[in-house]
Amino acid sequence: MPRKETVQLDVAGPNPHLSPATRFGNLVFVSGQTGRHPVTGGLGKDVREQTRNVLERIKQVLEAAGTSLDNVLTATTYLTNRDDLSAYNEEYAKYFIPQ
Repeated sequence: MPRKETVQLDVAGPNPHLSPATRFGNLVFVSGQTGRHPVTGGLGKDVREQTRNVLERIKQVLEAAGTSLDNVLTATTYLTNRDDLSAYNEEYAKYFIPQ
């Protein structure tokens, strides 16, 4: 039976006590990523920058776990302003939809 393993990575963020991901067998679960820059920890100035920051953070976490964005099955996202959806979708597509 596979065992649960915490994936550790040094990304800037508000709470260093939370693990960025958990691996169980060949599955990796990433959660709690925010629109903060992965190195500086600064919050992105708008939804586009925050979306890029989140996806770059997830990309780093997945790489630390030995995988990549190419293997993402699903993503759950929370936007605080519905008016940001179009800009969010445009940035998201750059990472997940072939250009």
